[in-house]
Amino acid sequence: MRTALLSRALLVIVELCVLAGCSNTAAQQDACTALAQSTCDALQRCNPDLFQRTYPDGPTCLSRQQLACSYQFQPNSNTTTQNFTACAMALPGASCNQLLVNQALVLTNLPECRPVAGTQDNGSVCFADTQCKSTYCDKGVFNGLCGACAQRALLNEDCDATACDYGLICEQRNLAPNRCVAAATAGLGQSCDQTARCQGGLVCVGQKCATTLKVGDACQQGQGNDACDRTAGLLCDQASQKCVATQYVKPGGACGGAVQNQRTTCTASSKCMSDAVCLGPATDGQSTVYNCLPPAIPANGVCVMPDPLVCH
Repeated sequence: MRTALLSRALLVIVELCVLAGCSNTAAQQDACTALAQSTCDALQRCNPDLFQRTYPDGPTCLSRQQLACSYQFQPNSNTTTQNFTACAMALPGASCNQLLVNQALVLTNLPECRPVAGTQDNGSVCFADTQCKSTYCDKGVFNGLCGACAQRALLNEDCDATACDYGLICEQRNLAPNRCVAAATAGLGQSCDQTARCQGGLVCVGQKCATTLKVGDACQQGQGNDACDRTAGLLCDQASQKCVATQYVKPGGACGGAVQNQRTTCTASSKCMSDAVCLGPATDGQSTVYNCLPPAIPANGVCVMPDPLVCH
């Protein structure tokens, strides 16, 4: 679950770095740096647990996001420096409840951070949403790096094979086609599910919105279904039935079964190898036996920087 969350969250960050993509001019470099800094700040503010699991510190987050600026603006994109400067300026004022979906940072929840329509028609090969007239590059079509421009589904339309328009959620249905529905907000004690998100300070537990618990609060352990604040790295301890903090471990430190009576979490995109030691992350070009440090992604068994030139 935590690995899947990390992958989804990092994908969002990579895509936003592509939006801020790059440049040879000072104005473009400044705009890219501003968006990279705001993205790192938002992640650290809204999900410090995910931030620690991904990066060793703020400067590393910033420098890794700035690497995406080695690319030129994407061909067939109408994105300008003003577009991602506006996103960078909007992020500090956004609430974490606006930005987080299932604990993952989704910057495109803000209108200022949504891609500008590009010039490519549906079906054409793409690297980024900003290249498509539909603002959607379906990465599931090819290998996950390149995609094809596709139309977003609107309210009540089928979303089995595409993404919903911004502000809508693809409701998963067992016996009927998935449909795009409007997101709702639920208060304390109200019903919550994939389409009804709890208000800020609340968490969905057993399909009811409950108050998010802090360190030392009493909790009831379940299958990951307790109210301890996951964004702060809290888990419900079985013995004490209280929310406890995980022990963050740097690369090279002991983890898992090697550390008795402690809950450990590897930091900086490292992972617990052999249930004993946090190793990694992989450097660019290194084998993906270790996690890649974003914005690098796994490709053909090694960690590589996303390259828009391969998508044509």
